[in-house]
Amino acid sequence: MMADSTKCWISVLSVCLSLTAACASDADSKHASDQHAESMSSQLRQGDPERGRRLLLNNGTEDAPYFNCGVPRKVLDLARDLGMDVFADALKLERERGNSELEYDYSFARRRSGIELVTVNCLLCHAAKLGDSLIIGLGNPNADFATTGTTFGIPTDMFSLLSGALSAEENAELERLLRVSRAEADVPHPDTIGLNPANVTFAVLAAHRDPKTLSWHEQVDPAANLSVRPVFSDVPAWWNLHRRDRMFYSGYGRGDHARIMMTAALTCLDDVEEAEAIDAYFPDIEAYILSLRAPSYAEVSGRSIESERADRGREVFVTTCVRCHGDAARGIAPRTSVGIDEVGTDPAYAVGSSKQGAGAISYYFDFFNSSWYGNHGSAGRLEPSELPSMCPPPLDGVWATAPYFHNGSVPTLEAVLDPSLRPKIFRRSFKPEAYDFERLGWPFEEVAAKGDDIRVYDTTRPTMGNGGHTFAAQLSPDQRRDLLEYLKSL
Repeated sequence: MMADSTKCWISVLSVCLSLTAACASDADSKHASDQHAESMSSQLRQGDPERGRRLLLNNGTEDAPYFNCGVPRKVLDLARDLGMDVFADALKLERERGNSELEYDYSFARRRSGIELVTVNCLLCHAAKLGDSLIIGLGNPNADFATTGTTFGIPTDMFSLLSGALSAEENAELERLLRVSRAEADVPHPDTIGLNPANVTFAVLAAHRDPKTLSWHEQVDPAANLSVRPVFSDVPAWWNLHRRDRMFYSGYGRGDHARIMMTAALTCLDDVEEAEAIDAYFPDIEAYILSLRAPSYAEVSGRSIESERADRGREVFVTTCVRCHGDAARGIAPRTSVGIDEVGTDPAYAVGSSKQGAGAISYYFDFFNSSWYGNHGSAGRLEPSELPSMCPPPLDGVWATAPYFHNGSVPTLEAVLDPSLRPKIFRRSFKPEAYDFERLGWPFEEVAAKGDDIRVYDTTRPTMGNGGHTFAAQLSPDQRRDLLEYLKSL
């Protein structure tokens, strides 16, 4: 697994940034669900999903990559000469412009100067391997943002040694990347693999950008409240976005999502001209993301579903889950929001992104809405929730999306349904081939203490609690087993 603090900051914001789970409309009927879909569609700029897939996989267009800062290709060639083959696991997909030489979550970017860079792309956070399958749109639960001191798998200190082999133009491009590492040096980062720092990344990038010109400045905006403890999160699946009109866990991010998604470009942009070139094609990427649907359990796991159990589980689902999570088969959308007191999960995310809590993320909201990003009418604005609440997601493909809850604090879906099975402090597997397709989640072992082990999740720490969502606790063991079987079919 490649550890990389700068890679983390470049990629966390990849469409990644925007898609940190969401809610849908407050419809409780098919009629209301249809109204929701029509309302959402009317707010979107139309795009071509087939072109959007190509753009996503290839880091935008050759003239306007959505990530245009990275490591000069020569650095990686030198690293290979030293025996550090950081791109040994390339997956071809249908990639162009030489990108098939790289791992699926890396891409090339050619700068105006002609320098060729290697950078990350959106799939670092929004694609993952499960069993033997690579699933585009599955939030990556195994990305390591906890280890610091490396960039693209190379110790950052080595760059000063390698710089002598680079031209002045190449060193200038490397500097554009390393300034992001410096910007986040004093900001807390996750202490556990799998947690994503997108929320604090929003604020850091905004604090170093002029809202009108988008130009970078080294001085941090004193109005940015970066000292507040950030909330790190689990990355949700893209394939449920077509059923939502809001993007984030607590309900902000409405309307045309394309510019919210392309906030990732703040990592590398030089000016508004570059932003406009990316914005011109990003509705196509949004259209592709909205075209995604949940993968098949049978195809990914190679196992069959017990039909009799699943049929019984369907009845349990209707009486226990539909009220909040909706039911696509019956045209019922999830509830718009559930009060944090009702759902009972760790409240930090919901409180920090509400008007009542007004956490550090509110600085980013203000930046977005007053900047070039927000100056395109009322669609796509970022506004906090009225009160601390969470948005129940649709459960399409929920079987593939472990760990669970917005902070990744529950390793299996079995433990979501039975709170008595939730471990307090645990070390889980991060190997895709180890995924448990019966309990639906990651194998784990309970341990006495976390210490400095970044593979250990400690639910007793602030913002990392695993309580709440006890709605299935009253079911019998057989009912929970039936429900688990049915959820494999979604």
